[in-house]
Amino acid sequence: TQSTWAGRPRKIINLSSVGGGVAVFPGFSLSDGMSKAAVAHLTRQLAAEQVQTNVDVFAICPGATNTAMFQQSTLNHLTAPERAQFLSGLPKGRLIEPEEIATIVAFLAGPHSTVMHGAVIDASM
Repeated sequence: TQSTWAGRPRKIINLSSVGGGVAVFPGFSLSDGMSKAAVAHLTRQLAAEQVQTNVDVFAICPGATNTAMFQQSTLNHLTAPERAQFLSGLPKGRLIEPEEIATIVAFLAGPHSTVMHGAVIDASM
């Protein structure tokens, strides 16, 4: 039998981080940055290998996102003034909401994203 996916576009959407994925920051963990750079490279390499197929490959590299993990790893350790200073130093002065990243994922998973095949997207504002 023929697969229900036969001939239909397929999408691979990797999630990385702006740190290492598309930018570098002083004090950012070397191992964390290297792993994010590896995801960006993997995305570009897979895209090159799949350019003649119906498989599109992308990576999204979010900045500081308002997740429980980010709260626990970073924000919960800050005093109220330190937290305010941290947030004011972010692009647009705020955290990215998970729903904003989900909107990008939904677009990339849809039919209009093929023109962006191979893109490593800076989603850090």
